[in-house]
Amino acid sequence: MSDQHSHSHGDAHSHEGSGFIDGHTHDLRGTSKRRLVWAMVLIVSYMVVEIVAGIVSGSLSLLAHAGHMLTDAFCIGIALVAMRFAEKRATKQHTYGFERYEVMAALANAMVLWLLVGGILMEAYDRIVEHGHAHDHGHDHTPDGLVMSIVGLLGFVVHFGAAVILHRSVDHSVNVAGVYQHVRADLLGSVVIAISGGLILWNPWEWLELWVDPVLSVILSAVILVGTWGLLKQVFRVLLEGVPKHIDVHALCRSIETLPGVVVIHDIHVWTLSQGSDALTAHVVIGEHVTDREAMLDQLKMIVSDQYKINHMTIQLESNVARCTEDHHVDNLFALADS
Repeated sequence: MSDQHSHSHGDAHSHEGSGFIDGHTHDLRGTSKRRLVWAMVLIVSYMVVEIVAGIVSGSLSLLAHAGHMLTDAFCIGIALVAMRFAEKRATKQHTYGFERYEVMAALANAMVLWLLVGGILMEAYDRIVEHGHAHDHGHDHTPDGLVMSIVGLLGFVVHFGAAVILHRSVDHSVNVAGVYQHVRADLLGSVVIAISGGLILWNPWEWLELWVDPVLSVILSAVILVGTWGLLKQVFRVLLEGVPKHIDVHALCRSIETLPGVVVIHDIHVWTLSQGSDALTAHVVIGEHVTDREAMLDQLKMIVSDQYKINHMTIQLESNVARCTEDHHVDNLFALADS
């Protein structure tokens, strides 16, 4: 199940990965892929309806929301392609494999979405500025409130179904998490469209029909930006090889340094390879009285894998730090002294 090598030329190393984890990841990816396909079928089908309804009703909110749905479909397509590449086996040139294709796909999706928001905001501004002028000259075209309300309510049902389909895969794939955020934004977007149509139908004030559609489009754009920002932070944490949010490096170091025979841990690095796959490298200085290094490695691996759920690790055992020429990253000692 695991692949382990140890060397005893003064130092000892442990390299561990899990075939079980790889197989489990493959199964989760397959499940996520099927759910993305079903969500894409729902979204694309309703997107066509929304485009037609937007043209007929003259609603900017409908067309903006349809454009966002097109982006969702595009995002799902990119996610599916990235999943396909991520399944390729590691090579001599790409020893970590290709799983970060999914992270890059999430970044591309977020960038495209921000560009779309820019277009929506520009169009909303033009509509606000020009709508009043057109109304003064008798060329005003008020959106069809009934069509907007019906399409908005149906859109809520479609996106709720897509959200239910994707929800169980959110924690296993950054791609699915990104698409799920978009779907949640679309849920609110559908509510915005329905409200906009209802206010136009009700129309208690003449100015309302001029402002409600573009203003609600701006609100929808803000919702999209907020949801995408969370995704971008997650993506950049992975690409910049930041420590995963669920791991406290100082607590990890203290857990290791409390083991009998361990003097200090240094040059420790923890990062995310891909969603659900974290890695660690560290140098552990042990006392000269420790003779069974394999047993020590087993204890260290148990802490790293069982307590902190890190499934790829490289641990080097040392008798002292004098022979180590690498960066002695010992911030954990300062944190321990301050606590």
